[in-house]
Amino acid sequence: GSALAAVAAAAPAAQADEVGVSLAPFYCPPVDPEARPCVRQHRFASPSYVEDFLVPATIRVLIRLNEEPSVSANWSEPSQKLLELSEAVRLFWCTERFGDCYSQRAFVRHQQELCAIIGDRQSELMEFGGEEEHVCIALYRDGDALHHSRAIAKPLQGLVRRAWPAVAPSSIGNEGTRFHYEYFWQHTAELTSKIASGSLWLRPMTLSYPIVFSPGGICAAAFGRHSADAGWRGRCREGPEGSRGPGDARGSCAASAARAHSPPPEPDAEAALRALEGAGVSLSHFVVNFGAADGACASRDDWNFDPANCLAAAGAAAVLFEGNPRWFPLLRERFGDRANVSLSLAYVQLEHEAALLRGFLRSVPGATGDADLLKMDIDHADCLFMEEALKVVSPKLIHFEYWPLIPPPLEYVQHYQTSKLEVGLYAEPRKYVQGGEPSAGAEMSGCSLSAFLRRAPGYALAAVGPEEALLVRADLAPALRASGWPLP
Repeated sequence: GSALAAVAAAAPAAQADEVGVSLAPFYCPPVDPEARPCVRQHRFASPSYVEDFLVPATIRVLIRLNEEPSVSANWSEPSQKLLELSEAVRLFWCTERFGDCYSQRAFVRHQQELCAIIGDRQSELMEFGGEEEHVCIALYRDGDALHHSRAIAKPLQGLVRRAWPAVAPSSIGNEGTRFHYEYFWQHTAELTSKIASGSLWLRPMTLSYPIVFSPGGICAAAFGRHSADAGWRGRCREGPEGSRGPGDARGSCAASAARAHSPPPEPDAEAALRALEGAGVSLSHFVVNFGAADGACASRDDWNFDPANCLAAAGAAAVLFEGNPRWFPLLRERFGDRANVSLSLAYVQLEHEAALLRGFLRSVPGATGDADLLKMDIDHADCLFMEEALKVVSPKLIHFEYWPLIPPPLEYVQHYQTSKLEVGLYAEPRKYVQGGEPSAGAEMSGCSLSAFLRRAPGYALAAVGPEEALLVRADLAPALRASGWPLP
């Protein structure tokens, strides 16, 4: 209570240029060795809505806006400011969540500085319809815990409406607290597919992680990329009349240069299959999906977006595995009358997986070991299930979710436990390994990226997203590269 009062008292007067850099970077959770026992105790607590959804979803919209070729580069600066506001709000709530792990002095100073930066960015975003009242004042004085949502949603709505009106939602939902992310992604899906297929190209990335929050200001170097766009465009204006570059009658100079400056593609399995087919690779039109959920295809940033379901919905033969009874009725409704789709509606045990999959290959019309796609998303030792599946099928592509907080080259594999297959048990406190000592918190589900790569010999990394990755069979990598797909 006294710590919160101190923050509240200081927030209105704080100025970002006075205190906003003295404690940067703002580590959350704290990295002090003395805080580690406390961090271990709190790290598996449920993240706030801000940390878990609001800020990640907002930043994805800003990145998409920043990369869109039809959107003027002039909108990069306000996008960067809104990114900084969003990250400051995320750090604020993260610090609240781990508040017991900081000394009172450090906690108060962190929140004071974050409040100063939040207020500064709010003022700079007012022209886009931002909130006038300071987020921290609204929280501490008025008890308005939703003000931070409005402070992000309103300028995001205003920015998208002005920068890219064709995909802007008509209004903000949830009484002015939530940008309509689903509308945005639904209306950008067609353009995103064209970008992934190579018919359109991304603008070079100009957004950066906020310098003030980066160790030693290391992210300042990222802003050097701002000039890349002008550089390649300038070179491509040269050459004979009617061409896009010296001796380039087909005008491929701009596309090639843009490709060189663009980040790797997202792990879009459908786009990769189109690219392979365009390069002369025959598709089998058969997919295997471990973790089909409700069977929906959905749009790219919906919770239930599933490339294997999308291919099955488009007519591909499929084997769909799902163990959660909640989704059985919807799966039967969507695919129950399809002769070339088989549903495995039960939790599959690792030791029986290979035999079960072999049975489906024999019984499903159109099934083949040369599957177009193997998708893994079961939230339980996924890389081990992938390894077993690869004993039976040799898919062209593998799409999976990995644990993003464990970077290469570290390998993390969740301990497989038959008793923990049920998704509903995931959030319960449990033993870290079967037979081990009870411990606070929950085991991390799934596997790290390096663990997947180690268990998929003969496959190359095709694309990596924030939580998803795409592998291509090594013998098909040259064809994918020849199609214009920029392999990492």
